[in-house]
Amino acid sequence: MLKKLVTAIIVSITMIFSFTFCFAFGDNMMNNATNNVRNFVGNVQNGTENVAGDISNTSKNVTGNMQNGMNNFVDRNFKNNNNNSNYNTTRVSTGNTGMMNTNVWTWAVIIVAAVVIIALIGNYVSQTNGKNHHND
Repeated sequence: MLKKLVTAIIVSITMIFSFTFCFAFGDNMMNNATNNVRNFVGNVQNGTENVAGDISNTSKNVTGNMQNGMNNFVDRNFKNNNNNSNYNTTRVSTGNTGMMNTNVWTWAVIIVAAVVIIALIGNYVSQTNGKNHHND
């Protein structure tokens, strides 16, 4: 049975590949098909390039308009502020508090946070290890 099946498959494959008849030989069908495919691909490529260019130009115009609007806002409100009031501000800062400046306070807060995090991790590890021990 296996010999018959293998023989039938070999004969079928031989017959399929032994014929060289091609349906595309008449009236330059192959050239026409090639040209049609080439034209279709070219049209798709041109359309894609046009769409991509339009999207790029639109985003460029939108961001350019936003930038111009923000520049105008900054110029109007901050650079060319011609109000004649005597309103002035000064920077308010904590500066030095006793013998400690802001850098020392920042490092103190970071160290306290690190100690708390390490304590929480140690607590979690000790609870997890205690649950995994079984005394039988």
